[in-house]
Amino acid sequence: MTLRTKFLMLVGLFALLIMGIGLARTWLGVREQARVLTAAQADLGLQFDLAIRQYVAETLRPRLAERYGPDEFIPELMSTSFIARRVFERVRNEFPDYLLKFSSDHPRNPANAAGPEERRLLAYFRAHPEAGHWTGRAQIDGHEYVVHCLPRRMEASCVRCHGRPENAPASLVARYGTEAGFGWPVGEVVALDMVGIPVAAMDALAASETAKALWVMVPTGVALAGAFLWAFRWLICKRLSAIAAHLQSAVTQTDEDALAPIAEAGNDEIGTVARSYNALAARLRRLHDSLEQRVKERTASLEAEIAERVRVGEALRESERKLTTLMGNLPGMAYRCRNDARWTMEFVSQGCRPLTGYRADQLVGETATAFVDLIHPDDRDRVRHSVQEAIAQSRPFTMEYRIRRATGEERWVWEQGVGISAEQGDVVALEGFITDITERKLVEQALKATEQRLRQDIDARRKAQAELAEARDAAEAANRAKSEFLANVSHEIRTPMTAILGYVDLLAEYVPAGRLDDTITENPIEVIRQNADHLLRLIDDVLDLSKIEAGKLAIEHKPCSPEAVLAEVVSLMRPRADAKRLDLAVQWRSLVPETIRTDAMRLRQILINLVGNAVKFTESGSVRLIARIDGPTECPRLRIEVVDTGIGMTRDVLDRLFRPFTQADASTSRRFGGTGLGLSISKRLAQLLGGDLVVASAPNQGSTFTLTVPTGPLDGVRWLSADEAVALCRTRRQPQVPTVVAKLPPGCRVLLAEDGPDNQRLVSHLLRKAGAEVVVADNGQAALDLATAAVDQGRPFDVVLMDMQMPVLDGYEATRRLRASGFAGPIVAFTAHAMPEDRKKCLDCGCDDYLVKPIVREKLLATVAAQIARGAEARQTALAENDG
Repeated sequence: MTLRTKFLMLVGLFALLIMGIGLARTWLGVREQARVLTAAQADLGLQFDLAIRQYVAETLRPRLAERYGPDEFIPELMSTSFIARRVFERVRNEFPDYLLKFSSDHPRNPANAAGPEERRLLAYFRAHPEAGHWTGRAQIDGHEYVVHCLPRRMEASCVRCHGRPENAPASLVARYGTEAGFGWPVGEVVALDMVGIPVAAMDALAASETAKALWVMVPTGVALAGAFLWAFRWLICKRLSAIAAHLQSAVTQTDEDALAPIAEAGNDEIGTVARSYNALAARLRRLHDSLEQRVKERTASLEAEIAERVRVGEALRESERKLTTLMGNLPGMAYRCRNDARWTMEFVSQGCRPLTGYRADQLVGETATAFVDLIHPDDRDRVRHSVQEAIAQSRPFTMEYRIRRATGEERWVWEQGVGISAEQGDVVALEGFITDITERKLVEQALKATEQRLRQDIDARRKAQAELAEARDAAEAANRAKSEFLANVSHEIRTPMTAILGYVDLLAEYVPAGRLDDTITENPIEVIRQNADHLLRLIDDVLDLSKIEAGKLAIEHKPCSPEAVLAEVVSLMRPRADAKRLDLAVQWRSLVPETIRTDAMRLRQILINLVGNAVKFTESGSVRLIARIDGPTECPRLRIEVVDTGIGMTRDVLDRLFRPFTQADASTSRRFGGTGLGLSISKRLAQLLGGDLVVASAPNQGSTFTLTVPTGPLDGVRWLSADEAVALCRTRRQPQVPTVVAKLPPGCRVLLAEDGPDNQRLVSHLLRKAGAEVVVADNGQAALDLATAAVDQGRPFDVVLMDMQMPVLDGYEATRRLRASGFAGPIVAFTAHAMPEDRKKCLDCGCDDYLVKPIVREKLLATVAAQIARGAEARQTALAENDG
């Protein structure tokens, strides 16, 4: 922006300011004159009104009263307000905006009824008896007026017409009635005499005068501004422009050229500027020559100095790096603080954060947290005294005390420091190191407390240790007793169950259709088999629960097909559902992974239990398995809902549903049977698989059991559609194939070591019927002797069935001794111990296979046949090696 433009703007602003002030003064002056004139007009109108009223009251009314008598009153001739209004009606013809009112809130003539503003003024005069008049602006009938008004008070001479109606002239009462205008006491404000001049006329006059002044001021202001601008341009701008152009050319010229002088005459300030510039240019040239020499000299000096500073800087940075590394690795906080009341920190190392909980910037500075405030209040005076005493003796100080970290936690610290003196000898700062010794303090306190307790309670501790050892031994013995009890229960039940189920199978072969009597509708053999199976499932459930509680149940996560597991469960449960005419189906509500990683056997066990319960507690309707994959891609879960339309459960039943040995209630147990272990085991198995089992149910509305298990990673797994999964489930419903009973090689010899007579007869019968020659031993020692003798005779047994729990010598020791004697033939453990560790125990002692009682005929014969074949193959291999 040029100087001329700035000057023009300044002149313009100044002119506008002068014009604004003039217009404001004109507007205000005209309005004041209009206000004075308006007030005078209003006052004149009011005085004229009073003069008319006074003339009527003092001159006309008495004469007319003498003429018409006391009972006659003519308002058109005798009423002061009526006559005054008639007179002013002629005035309003010339001044229609002017206002004259005789307002009353209880008028005789309705034309004098007071409006809202008049009633307010009446209330004002009644509240202020001393007030004789009122002047101001008021809104009346929708217009604003400058109003002058006087209160009209009731006088004694007016009581005759405005007091009691019976005292008033008869013609007045006949004309206006007995209500209007009566009942006024002497001195009461009964009406207002009001004259109003419209404000609009006053404002119009002020606006007109202001507009006239504006037409005069604008041309005058423009002319003056133009004159000022012309004078400024020729006297100042032109000369300054020449100087500016010269300076601009001087800026662009090369350093070697000398600055040309300005040709400028005159003795005013601009001439002085030109002469000063010429003198400055000459001096600059001299300085330039001098500076060139000094720069050359200084450049050489600076190059040497810079090289030295670079070397020193690198050394400082290396030292700083080493110091920072050292400070960071120190197990504590290094510091420097002022020797003032707050011990204001000037520097703290980064070790302050782990020590105090504060960052370095929160401890350094005047406004930061003072380190003295972190010292425990009980230690603060002792610490300050120790520091001041060391300073007074000019020695370092060491001390231990407590601090409170930012979290409020108390910590013990050890501090070593020294005072730093100024040149005058005063100690102005402290430098030192603080480290955390809380652990050492705690150890010391613990050692002291331990030492005291050891001295006082050593006998009690020895006694407690003895009691603890006794309790531990009792707990271990109880745990062993529990395990032995469960193993013995399993053994004692499974051993007779072998005979029961075996003879049931034999009985079924000899009794056609299982009928003993035509009067019995049920198949008694099947009833015996079902109840025996139920008892075995009970034993399995008890063992599973025991293994889960002992933490010995192994879970193996391997790839398996979820669709195949569900199809197998449906296939196994379908006969029960069909027997009750229930619809049993699988529904997939999402894509189906071809494989997931979980324990398929335990997953199958849970689902068989859930579907079995659903079928058992549903009399009509359906049982559905609704499956889908839920969750994010990084941790997907398989969700399976078993939904039935059965009897449902109440809330109190749901609360105890998953407890061991719990049924819904006594009636449910009597009606449907069961031990209450299945759901407890299923929930714990689900949790061992990494998922959960929950239930939702209501009485007579069925139940929904929801099983969720993690699927493991599904990256690279092929996905099936829901329709494909359902179709595969249907194709997996294989018809039951009649069981094929294995035949043993004719003449094969089997040694049966079994101490139970019933089982001896049963197993011997099954083996002989299959074609084997059976020799029975009723204890382990007899089995050892018979097997050893057969080897010595050159007719070794093709397989040994070894019961593991027998008198004289148990099966474990008999097997070990057989192996030690060189017996290489197959030995099959034949035991009622069904725990997982029992199988390992049998195999570790030298058995080749493992059969759990009760024995299933097909599995017994298949296992014996396989072991005989393995033994024969081993003997042929040995003969071939000997021949070779």
